[in-house]
Amino acid sequence: MYFVLGSTPYNLVTFGSETDIMLTKIYFIDDGSFKPMDLDDLPFKKMSSSGCYDKNGLKYSYDQVPYFEKDGTRYTYYTTNEDPGDNSGFIKHHYLINTKGEKYEHNVCYINSEGYLFFDTRHTLKPDSDGLTYKDANGNKYTRAFETSWNKDGNIIEYKE
Repeated sequence: MYFVLGSTPYNLVTFGSETDIMLTKIYFIDDGSFKPMDLDDLPFKKMSSSGCYDKNGLKYSYDQVPYFEKDGTRYTYYTTNEDPGDNSGFIKHHYLINTKGEKYEHNVCYINSEGYLFFDTRHTLKPDSDGLTYKDANGNKYTRAFETSWNKDGNIIEYKE
């Protein structure tokens, strides 16, 4: 068994087995308390506790993988917890953020077929018939950023349920 620190700041611990199976996650809250987390609490569909690759073939933990725009602008995963004040618990928000502080909610972040970020802020992409990808009006194919993985050569791995 081993553990991996994650998130920014490091407030998430993942425990895994030697066979690369995630056993549990524990999320540490600012007040010093903690709670177990289900993997469903995270926006990532494709993750491995042994690491993930970025578009350039460099290896990272799943929540540290950088994403790039075609001009080279680098984005990383960022999360916040909002307390609605009604004792219902925190609402987690997932973003991609760059070094200038520009951030985009995860539901508008897509990767095009070349492996670069596309922000669908106008919500123009439509689900494709495969149920896993999206297409624009010109037929170009996209995947959600947090559902996209690359291999060690920097090539996109096709997602299959």
